[in-house]
Amino acid sequence: MSLRYRPEIDGLRAVAVLPVVAFRFGAPWAPGGFVAVDVFFVISGFLMTSIIRRELGEGTFSLAGFYERRIRRILPALFVVIVASLTAAMALFLPHHLRDAGQSAAAATFFASNVLFWLEAGYLDAAAYTKPLLHTWSLAIEEQFYIFVPLILMALATLNRQAILWVGGLTAASFALSAATTTIMPTAAYYLLPWRAWEMGVGALPALKSWPLPHRRALRESVMAGGLLLIRPRSDALSDGADRTTFFLDRLEKAIRRLRGAGTQVMLVFPLPEAGQPVPEAAARTLVRGGDPEDLSISRERFDGRAAGVIEGYDRLMEDYDLLGVRVDRLLCDNRNCDLFLDGTPLFRDTNHLTETAAYKLAPQFTRALRELETIQ
Repeated sequence: MSLRYRPEIDGLRAVAVLPVVAFRFGAPWAPGGFVAVDVFFVISGFLMTSIIRRELGEGTFSLAGFYERRIRRILPALFVVIVASLTAAMALFLPHHLRDAGQSAAAATFFASNVLFWLEAGYLDAAAYTKPLLHTWSLAIEEQFYIFVPLILMALATLNRQAILWVGGLTAASFALSAATTTIMPTAAYYLLPWRAWEMGVGALPALKSWPLPHRRALRESVMAGGLLLIRPRSDALSDGADRTTFFLDRLEKAIRRLRGAGTQVMLVFPLPEAGQPVPEAAARTLVRGGDPEDLSISRERFDGRAAGVIEGYDRLMEDYDLLGVRVDRLLCDNRNCDLFLDGTPLFRDTNHLTETAAYKLAPQFTRALRELETIQ
């Protein structure tokens, strides 16, 4: 059974989707536009819980019917997106990226792409542009929520328990998990349901109990404006590249301060190598044109220009906290260029992630640098 049309929810959807679109187009006023995903989670929690609660109250709820409606609503559009993405990938991607796209498609089909991307996250993760189905992580979380919430509400109705108390407790537990561990487990907190469930729980709570609305329109509009203002700070928390570097270095310094305060030695390996172009694709284009991929490089001047702020910040941290350090650029670059190939092997799997083979080839140089640091210490 469907709910009556709620124009205010459609309005909230429209407001939420704007920063997402602006973020994708690189609008400077919406660098944190992905905050809209959180808003959609709240909306989903409210709508699905409202439907289930109403049908349970009327004695018409069917678990099979609920899942059947979700399948009919989501899978056709999802399969169109998957087929279109894989078709484009077959024409544009190199084999290893095409393999990854196929893996993402399989995970998205079974609403497990959030788990896949969580498992893949890390230094050796591929760039987002090689993951055309990356956005399905949020759909996977919603579908996982849809699996559990009807079972929980059915059990509570059968046991004649107060659903709002139990759902409120689960929401509070998820929020506590998120608040306590996001800084130390950011990838899990971003991708996985236990850390995200509280957002859908916040939407579920008003669906389980009717809350009185202010009678005066001006007051209702003021409450709405307050909600929008709560979203706004997160949407523009990071305004530009310089602020992002400052933001990162500030958080890194806090972590270093805690570690050094506990007597732990810290080593910084920096700066992040950036090729400035997808190296495998650049190598393929070079071969097609009859060139030698070994000649691919980035000028030292360009590299230093991109990394100057980060290098300065790391140098300051090393001096202030007496840290060990390894300069990756000194292993990859000479005075003129930073090589993108080493002995016939691409050093990068995309724009800024070293290949596994390259990491092994660089290992002796890291070992030598570490031994020198031990001698100094």
